[in-house]
Amino acid sequence: MNPNIEKAFHDYEALIAKENKPAAFYNGIYTRYKNPVLTRDHIPPFWKFDLNEETNPLGLERLGVNAVMNSGAIKLNGQYCHLPRGNERLRYAFDATRRRLYLRRVLQRKQG
Repeated sequence: MNPNIEKAFHDYEALIAKENKPAAFYNGIYTRYKNPVLTRDHIPPFWKFDLNEETNPLGLERLGVNAVMNSGAIKLNGQYCHLPRGNERLRYAFDATRRRLYLRRVLQRKQG
């Protein structure tokens, strides 16, 4: 595999494995966390790169993401899902869904 793609996968795995702890700030309603729940770095490398070495021998990104905004969250089939909206570097927008167990845990703490 190309070194650029290997580094992207390594960085991605390190990011999603990072534990997110509450920050010292608390206003009585919301608990803020030290790390953002969703950024452009949370996009999986297999979305950003063409993994076929024949068509992408240099390991270049095919989907450059400029920003990700959290449009909201819903509970679907017993799991909490983010509904983020992203912008590519060429200013085209795309929608995605994201399911994570820690999001469910965070929301359960707020309800209970």
